[in-house]
Amino acid sequence: MATYRGFDVLELDPDRGTGLGEDFERKVFVLDNVTGRRAADAPDLSSASVKEFAWLTYTRAEAKVLREFIDARAGRAVPCWVPAWEEDMTLTADVAPGGLALTVLEMGYAVRVFPVGNGRRHLANRIPGGAFYFRKVTGAADNGNGTETVTIEEGVPVTIPTNALIGFLHFARLDDDVAEIEWAGQFAECRFRLRDLPAETPA
Repeated sequence: MATYRGFDVLELDPDRGTGLGEDFERKVFVLDNVTGRRAADAPDLSSASVKEFAWLTYTRAEAKVLREFIDARAGRAVPCWVPAWEEDMTLTADVAPGGLALTVLEMGYAVRVFPVGNGRRHLANRIPGGAFYFRKVTGAADNGNGTETVTIEEGVPVTIPTNALIGFLHFARLDDDVAEIEWAGQFAECRFRLRDLPAETPA
């Protein structure tokens, strides 16, 4: 299993056969003195997602990897990195090997996302063919022409084509202390929820 900044990365694509749920949560305190105006205070800089993951195995060897991953989490104690498995950024031009600047379609990242905490500062760049490259975002700027420039701390050794899947890399933990593995012959499946930890994401 791959690691990034000292933590495991769950690179496996989820089984989407039965649909996967995702919720977004944000702690908000409402101040109400009954007779006056209400006020709201949000101590969390951004919302945290709670995403369902389904892991299906076909052999005993694959089931062993699943169990070892679950055991390594020690319930909710040990976090890991989780790719978004979806396109959060769309490249407008290929990035040459070693390139540090990604030009993407404007999505408000430079104005609304990058300045808010450390939660969405890491990217999972998936090259067609399956290879992942994980990089931290060190800067972002709105180009004013419908694109943004996102700067990463270290280039990747291959070309990042425009059809690469670029999504956020989330720092998360299991949402429950117990994860059940269901067996049907040689097949095994485990469904668990992963809670995003934006405030605890390594710098």
